[in-house]
Formats: sequence, structure tokens, C-alpha cells
Amino acid sequence: MRTEVFQQIGVDSGALGLLSSSVHRFDRPGTFAGTAYVDGVARGEYDLVVEEGGPAAAQIDLSAFGARRARRGDGCCDDGPDRPTYHVAVGGYVCFCVTSGAERWATVVGDPRERAAEFDSRRLEAGDMFAASVLRPGRYSVRNSFGKGRTELVVPPVRRGKEPYRPAEPVRTRMGEVAGRKSLRLGQAQGVVFTVAGPTRIVIDLDEAIH
Repeated sequence: MRTEVFQQIGVDSGALGLLSSSVHRFDRPGTFAGTAYVDGVARGEYDLVVEEGGPAAAQIDLSAFGARRARRGDGCCDDGPDRPTYHVAVGGYVCFCVTSGAERWATVVGDPRERAAEFDSRRLEAGDMFAASVLRPGRYSVRNSFGKGRTELVVPPVRRGKEPYRPAEPVRTRMGEVAGRKSLRLGQAQGVVFTVAGPTRIVIDLDEAIH
């Protein structure tokens, strides 16, 4: 059992952990350079090729760059075999996730010849999606650090019953400049998927534990 999962109480779309992921659609063909960060420090680099005829979706595990760095025993960011290349179709979706460890990750993807990034997980844009799960029962606040307002999120504890507990299907909602719903209610480990309407960094903080 991965005990680090239970250590992650809050969720931040700009600092991805085991309980969260971001999805971006890439509509422009080309070869883009990606960098994976932990606490603002580059931990690895990769290439993303967006091409006609590529796969409809791809997954990039940011925590894999921590494993590569540990194996090499040095810094990071070379163009050798430890710089992987991913492929996705024009109009395809890339999921950026974390599958191991307690570190929080971010990534930036862009054309090295251009100043503006194609995707920056620390600042989601319209059309991006962010998915998260909350394990600990409690009352949480959900906010957009680039906007205003808060939404209450309530996660009640699971009550013992005759049938094994199974989380329900994810709840889907929108996040814009102003938090859009008065409250959300999730079961433990049930997911919530935010579709982003504008510049967004979603932060979910525990306000009060429920026992």
C-alpha cells in the first residue's frame, strides 16, 4: 500500500501529486519541448510530437523523471536516452499525472522558439481539465488562485455497511474566475473533474476534519 497517498491532504493543480492530474488538448502540430519541475527546480526534460495520425491520447507520468534522475545519480535535462519522446495526434489529449512518490510536480510544454508556453500546468487555460480525489473526510474550500470566491467541498466519512464501499463516478463541474457552485459533495476517494473556463490554478484546502 502506498502510504504517501494518505499524506496528501490538500490538492493543487499547479503542484500535481498522486491524487490529481491535468489534461490539455494540443491542436497545433509540431515538436514541443517539455520540462518537469519539483518546487520550481527542473527535474527532467522530454519532447512531445503533435502530428497527424498520432494516437488520440497520451499520458506523461511526471514522477518518472524523478526515477530517471535517481538512476543516473546526477542532475537532469540532457538529450540522451533519458529524454523520452511522446506522440499525440493533432487535436489529441495529453494527461499529465503522478504515479509514485510524495513530491509535487509541475510541467511546462512549448516551442523553444516562442516565449509563450503551449501548456503550463501552473496556470490552466480555457478548455483544460483538472481531476482530483480527496481521501480524508472533512470540509474543504475550493478556490482559483487566479480568481476570487470559494466553493465548499464536503467529504463525509464512509459508514460501515453490508456491502463493500465503492466510490461513485466522478462529479463534473466548471471552474472560472469565480468559483461557480455553492457547494460540492463527494464520497471518499470519489473523483471530481473540473473543466476550466479561464486562467486557473485550483487549490483545495482542508478547513475542518470530520471524524
